[in-house]
Amino acid sequence: MLICPPFLPSRTGIANDPDWLDIAMRETPPDGSYPLGNNFCWHGGVHLEAPMENGDPLPVRAIADGTIIVRVDPQTKTGGGHPLNYDPDGQSWTSNGLLIIEHNTEIGANYTTPPVAVAVRFYSVYQHLDEIETALTVGSTIYRKTKIGKAGSIAGRANRIHFEIACNDENLERLIGRRTGELNTTRNGRTDVLFGDIYIRLPAGTPLYTLPSSRRMRCNGHTPESVTITGSNAQPVPNTAITYTNEDLYIGLNYAQGEGVQANRGDLYITTYRSNGETCGTRTEQEAEYHIYTKRGGTGAVAQIKADLPTSAANSLVASAAYELMRFGRVVNTVLHPGMDLADIPHWRKIAYQQVGAANPSVFWVDLNNRNGAQCVTVFSDADFPQWRGWQIIDSDTDGNSRCDDNYLQHLCNTCTSGTEITIERILAVLQQSEMLRHAVCTMPTEWDRESVERRWRWITELKYGYYVVLKGNIPDNSPLLEDDFIGLCNFIKALCPPTLPAGFKNAQRHFHPRAFIETFRKNLWFKAEELAQLIPRRYPLNHTATTNSAQATDWATAHSRAREHSVYLNRMTQKYYGRSIYRAIHNLSQCWQETEYLHYIEELGFGSGKNYGPFYGRGYHQITWPDNYIKYKEYRNLPNHPTTSQYTEKLTTALIPRIRHNPPTMHPKDSSMVLIQWSPRYDPTIVCDNRNEATESSGLYWITKDYNGMRNINKACDVGESSAVSAYITYLVNGSGGDKQFRRLAYAEHIKNIIGDAPYVNESNQTAVIAYPPLDQEAAANNPLGLPQVLSQRLALHNGYATNFANAQNLRSVRVFYDFQRP
Repeated sequence: MLICPPFLPSRTGIANDPDWLDIAMRETPPDGSYPLGNNFCWHGGVHLEAPMENGDPLPVRAIADGTIIVRVDPQTKTGGGHPLNYDPDGQSWTSNGLLIIEHNTEIGANYTTPPVAVAVRFYSVYQHLDEIETALTVGSTIYRKTKIGKAGSIAGRANRIHFEIACNDENLERLIGRRTGELNTTRNGRTDVLFGDIYIRLPAGTPLYTLPSSRRMRCNGHTPESVTITGSNAQPVPNTAITYTNEDLYIGLNYAQGEGVQANRGDLYITTYRSNGETCGTRTEQEAEYHIYTKRGGTGAVAQIKADLPTSAANSLVASAAYELMRFGRVVNTVLHPGMDLADIPHWRKIAYQQVGAANPSVFWVDLNNRNGAQCVTVFSDADFPQWRGWQIIDSDTDGNSRCDDNYLQHLCNTCTSGTEITIERILAVLQQSEMLRHAVCTMPTEWDRESVERRWRWITELKYGYYVVLKGNIPDNSPLLEDDFIGLCNFIKALCPPTLPAGFKNAQRHFHPRAFIETFRKNLWFKAEELAQLIPRRYPLNHTATTNSAQATDWATAHSRAREHSVYLNRMTQKYYGRSIYRAIHNLSQCWQETEYLHYIEELGFGSGKNYGPFYGRGYHQITWPDNYIKYKEYRNLPNHPTTSQYTEKLTTALIPRIRHNPPTMHPKDSSMVLIQWSPRYDPTIVCDNRNEATESSGLYWITKDYNGMRNINKACDVGESSAVSAYITYLVNGSGGDKQFRRLAYAEHIKNIIGDAPYVNESNQTAVIAYPPLDQEAAANNPLGLPQVLSQRLALHNGYATNFANAQNLRSVRVFYDFQRP
């Protein structure tokens, strides 16, 4: 799901998504709070104030792709007496422009063959608009970030909208994994949808170990054993260093995934939670995400596990499964790793934990993969919407009116207002500020059903302040609302309602706090096929030598067909190796588009004919080449050797003699050094293009093991940001100094950023732009935040023979990007 807030302020200088959402979705308490409004009535959304930029309020925009199902054009503001001037405290205009969008998207897929996507449907509501774009008609498709219109007035307060998100029962279960109650913590959470933080439940009685700072736990079994940090001097952990938890704990693993200030974008944050959600310890492991598999000049986490194991166990370890254990706390791809749960492999981590009664947290070693009886861990993610992170389902109020009769909220009111002067404003302000309610999914009837207004609001004629009076009994002015006032209230509400509501929306009575919904699902960078297809350009980019428009590269039907075939596998590559980072997705996909010609080919055209790497030609989404990369992949996947009694040949044109790599054995250059090695009897490399899971894994492995400025992981280069310099360097990492359409890769990055980035579209209609290659003095420290090799700008400038000196090359190296939308 690609999703954004309804306002898109600039992100300049803002590193964290929550900080940006604070600006984009500025609520206006105490009025317009979720899930309660005045008189303790249900309120299904929040009131937002449009951010100001350059002296003007920002326009309202669609939060995701969808279909418009309701449009109500705003009435012109008039004088007193009009229903929209209703306000118990005076005459104040409320705008009634309304747009409701139905969103049908995907948030994951199960691990079957073929995979089945988790499809979801939800609705977004934009109420109190002053203007609505003319082109937006009922039944038409609307795309994320499309301008909807202008925020209007709420009771005389300008530049505000009511914004809400709702779904029905069936889709609530698809979105959060259940319809009612709390998450079952005795079994693992879902894997068909998996994103955000990972949580490992440690049952009460879990052993914790204290070690000197010079020692670490050894990953060769669940029986505790420590070794020196730099050596292999293994010793059992003395009993005196063992303590036990006396409560259930949840260990949260939050890989930064490119988020935050640049120095911390590969860090791992380890948080210890109690069952009630209280934080009782935090730790940080610097650049731990970059080091999950391997570490230049050291040992990555997976490599350390393999090094610690006895020889027989190390030889049978599947590193790609161990990577999932470190990344997700368990093995999730059961198609790629059938029957494998790595139950015998411990997952030792240092955690901080402040025990009950202790003055400060202490640091302990704990096995996060303990499968021992009562100490057996269970594993979850943010996709499970766990209660220890505040998520709860409030669904006890079933009478269908607009008054909140929920027992939990009654209890919360008593708690929040204890010992204070009890006023409606005080209660609403405290409730709105409650983090608990930001994570409450509440069942309530829609506010926008004209036919049921009188029935839903009749209760207010009995007690003006409704439930508060029953609850507290001492709020002044508890007289019933007079009938004339009730009629005025109903006329005001009806003036905000459309003539009719689609049945699907009327039945969508499960409401989320909009900010919490958007913030949570922005952690899940999962592209539905229709979203992925939009990232494929309609026209090829042009280099500086072209003088006319390029021919159409792809049409929608072709792009959509390819996206349907590959979207699940590209999403799984993102989920496992890149995470939620928009920048990583931009760079990864821009390289993939060139390597596969927009997902057209998963193996190199020509099958390596005439190339030094010969039969080890490009395969997979990043087209790995040379025997050396195929050997690394064999080790990562622990692939068995090809049977010695058979042979396989390469795909070549009939004009060439097929080259046999197996039986009899042949010699091949290992890499560009041209050192010869014997391939036979290793596996058949065609698996990398014939099996989509292997195509995914080989590309992910290539990405996380490529050298970057002292680091083996291209993600660190991506985490610098998105610019022509970053794109050029990542192109160098993926494609070397060759001239394989390097200018196109820069253009693809710009095109993709325009669609999936958080800035408004470069174009609201078709447009082009010229992007220059990085300046040729890139090696200078002041101009080199990436630490580019000194030869890089020379190679970029001189490839394909465009120039023989740097001055001319700098003027010539540019690319024209076409921003045409790839849409039906």
